[in-house]
This record gives sequence, structure tokens and C-alpha cells, in this order.
Amino acid sequence: ALCHAWDLATSIGHPIEFPPEMIPTISLVVAATCTDAARDHDLIKPVAPTAPDASDTERLMAAAGRTAPR
Repeated sequence: ALCHAWDLATSIGHPIEFPPEMIPTISLVVAATCTDAARDHDLIKPVAPTAPDASDTERLMAAAGRTAPR
């Protein structure tokens, strides 16, 4: 649900940043669900590249196959 919320917010030009205290928990969810097996079944896109100055949220979304427009 967080990825979809991020997708929607980003698509209208208002990308959201997850609160820093939520990053560790969200990271666990991304690691558990955005796996090579999920990619092999085309459930999610491959890991997207990130800019060197990407935020923690952008890095998490990249791990989930999302690309942040810059």
C-alpha cells in the first residue's frame, strides 16, 4: 500500500517521503516482498537505479522497482 501511495503522489508531482522512524520497518517489508522470485514472476519491476543523493524513501521505492522523477 505504501508503494501505491508513493506512486500516486509522485504521479501528480507531489512525491511523499516516509518518516525517518518508519524507514527500518518499511525496509523489512520491501526486503520480504520485493524479492528475485517476485521479479521472476513479473510481479514487480527490477531494482531501479538511484541518484547518489537519493533519499531513503527513493532508495526503498527503487528496491520495489519504482523510479523517482527528478
